[in-house]
Amino acid sequence: MNARLDEMMFGQAAAAALAGLSVPQLNNWLHRDRLFYGERPGRGQAWSFSFSNVFTLAGIRAFVEDTGLASTIAVRALGSHSLLGAFFEGSSFVLSLTDDGHWAAVGNLRRVEMHINPEKIWIEMRERCLAHLPAETMAFEAEVAEIRRRQNPSADTFHAIAEKAYSSRGQTGE
Repeated sequence: MNARLDEMMFGQAAAAALAGLSVPQLNNWLHRDRLFYGERPGRGQAWSFSFSNVFTLAGIRAFVEDTGLASTIAVRALGSHSLLGAFFEGSSFVLSLTDDGHWAAVGNLRRVEMHINPEKIWIEMRERCLAHLPAETMAFEAEVAEIRRRQNPSADTFHAIAEKAYSSRGQTGE
C-alpha cells in the first residue's frame, strides 16, 4: 500500500522539485529568510520536509512570482500559516499587513491585503506531484474530495473544481 502524500516526508531536493524551486533557492529561504526556523535539524543532520511544508514552499514561490515582492516578505507573510489546512477545507484566506508590520490572517481592512487561494497553489503543484508520485497524488486528491464532501455535501467536488481551473487555463485535468 502506498503512503499517504500528506504523511510523507521529503528531502531537500524532492521538496524543491515538488514546490517548483531550485535547491539553492530553497537553501536561501531556509538560511537567509529563516523559513521553518523552529524546525531546523541539528548540526550535520539533513532537512526533512512534510507535505505541509512543501505546500507552503509552493505558496511562497507563487507569492513571490505573482507579486514581485522579495522572498523575505513572502516568508514572513506565509511561513506560519497552514496553507494545506485551508486547502483541505476548500477555503482561502486574506492576509493583512498590520500597523506593526506583521502579516496576519484577519478580516479587518488594512492598508495592504492579499487573497491567498490554496486551490491555485495545488493546481500549479499537481503536475509535479503526478510526475514524481502519481499513486500518492491521486489518493491525496480522493482524500481531499472526501473531506470536503463531508464538510459540505452540496459543494462541488474537488475534481469538478480542478477541472474548471484546468479548463480556464486551456488544459485538461488528465
